[in-house]
Amino acid sequence: MRNPFDPPVEPMSSQQATPAQKERQAQASWKKTSTFFIFLACAVYLLLMYGPKIAPQKDLTLGGSEGIIQDGVYYVYGGSGFSTTNQSKTPIGLCAYVPGQEPEVLVSSKDYSLDVVFPSWDVNSHGLYFVDLNTETLYRMDLETQEISNLYSLPEAPKGTNPYIFPNGLWEDRIALICHDGVDTYHLVLDCRTGEVLSRKEDNEPGTRWNLVAGDRILVHNLTDDDSDLLENGVSVLPQGHKLYTEDTRAIGDAILMASYPADAATMECTYRLFLPDGRNLDLPKDTEDTYYRFLAVSGQWLFYTSHAKDPTPNVTKFYTELRAMDVNTQESYLVSTEYDPYFAVTDGNWFYSYGDYTNCYQLEYNDQGIPCGLTLIEKDI
Repeated sequence: MRNPFDPPVEPMSSQQATPAQKERQAQASWKKTSTFFIFLACAVYLLLMYGPKIAPQKDLTLGGSEGIIQDGVYYVYGGSGFSTTNQSKTPIGLCAYVPGQEPEVLVSSKDYSLDVVFPSWDVNSHGLYFVDLNTETLYRMDLETQEISNLYSLPEAPKGTNPYIFPNGLWEDRIALICHDGVDTYHLVLDCRTGEVLSRKEDNEPGTRWNLVAGDRILVHNLTDDDSDLLENGVSVLPQGHKLYTEDTRAIGDAILMASYPADAATMECTYRLFLPDGRNLDLPKDTEDTYYRFLAVSGQWLFYTSHAKDPTPNVTKFYTELRAMDVNTQESYLVSTEYDPYFAVTDGNWFYSYGDYTNCYQLEYNDQGIPCGLTLIEKDI
């Protein structure tokens, strides 16, 4: 055995080493290399299995705009609204989303200039309708063939004017438009398949009239320089002494929600009324100091809304939120969930989309009596 205090032995050169020694050196080098790669492979495996999960980047994200559900497909202008993680900051265009599948771009914003501030598109069972701001032209995409055709174009406007054309109501057989050609403002009704002009009415009164549609029922939102009103068959539907609260007055699926407040009130205490397609008008619950409501969407017999009730504990300002469904026939209310608090939503009675900063897709659950009783999350941050 070698004495450890002896001078170190100089390593042999490759010329001095015997063949057996060379073989042992090669085996030792191979073992070191093999051990290194084995440890490296184990480290990679452990990192993949137990390390931090990195969310895959989506090819396309829709953002948080309001969409329309038609025959189970969710149509929406993608890329607008506020961006969050993995969401696009630039407009994408009109997209179609089928729950559980990747969204599809139908009309690209690279090909057409689409307005994201004012209503510039709509959809029914057979067509997608949109306006190109560059040409002031209304187009129709056939949903079956995806062929795009020109339905109506504004005449060339005088220089220095601001022409516009916007959809102002859509049915299965016709589409209403509000048009300004730089000189005149008028309302058109077209055959929504052929573009044939069915009627034209000049808008000689000051202000702008927007249609709110629930089936064949039309309420006209009339905006003037002085005030605004909501009309049905030319008659105001506002309660006497009330003003229209325009921010909350809108179509919500199969119905129209109207919000108003007393003109002489010191504070804006809104009264809500629901206009149903069958001609009925329902007074909705009023906010109180302890409870306030947010009315979301109507589909069939169900009004979906959130109820926010204050914690009764003294000096506590916490509110408890419930997502509820009201039967518009009986006005009975049922609890759907305490887990979700959507600020805006659309539903067709099966799929339920909440939107705002982002969009989530849920499926509604029903009990044996056909009453909504829950939500199942299908996809988050679409």
